[in-house]
Amino acid sequence: MSKQTLKLHSNGNFSNYLKRFSTIEKTLLLEINNGKFIAKTHTPDKAVVKISSTALTEIFDAATSSDVKIGLFAVDNFVQTFKHLGESDVKFEIESEKVSNEQTAVEIKIYNKSLKFTFPGASPSLFKYIDSTLAKKITDSSASKFSFRIDKDTLSKISALCAIDDNDTISIISKDGAVYFSGKTFELELPGVTSKEDSSISFYKNHFGFVDKEDSEIFVLDTKVIFKSLESDTVIVIGKVE
Repeated sequence: MSKQTLKLHSNGNFSNYLKRFSTIEKTLLLEINNGKFIAKTHTPDKAVVKISSTALTEIFDAATSSDVKIGLFAVDNFVQTFKHLGESDVKFEIESEKVSNEQTAVEIKIYNKSLKFTFPGASPSLFKYIDSTLAKKITDSSASKFSFRIDKDTLSKISALCAIDDNDTISIISKDGAVYFSGKTFELELPGVTSKEDSSISFYKNHFGFVDKEDSEIFVLDTKVIFKSLESDTVIVIGKVE
């Protein structure tokens, strides 16, 4: 059994990072690998895949750390602890052991001087692991039919339009050189965005809700849409409606 303890300097960064995933799936397999947090999750039907990493130094004081896999059963519950711990002298402790030649968390603690939360580590075998080779294949945008950049305000506007639209799906349409987001009752042309190829793809509106509202580049392929954040190392892939 081994133990490593990291001191947080930004509870907000840690909380916001975990929230990227909690809307998709309540369990999460986190990895500390080569000085980064790396997490990959998907909906039960695998129609949505989200992959994101962040440097440990964005969350913790400068410290050395050992690579380890951390399975969290209830991401939401873990995130809620930050409301009670505050910002002062908060520590993140991982107890781990070797399982199938991989260092695996068996217990996770987060605490300050007066309050401690303890969570069991979920076995990585409970998760469908997306290795780096598969992640690269899933997020490969080289076969995109067209792509464009979009700012966070426009993404938020589209979400607001979806909320008043009586339809389960949303479409990205390229027609006559222009690009639109379209629902049943709205069609929003994206200013300054052009495409040389007429095409369209539809996907579920609730899946669009998993996209972080950050300046992004969008790639439209035959079977999926890839959203790559320009503000963080985050990619979300949404499959088309069949």
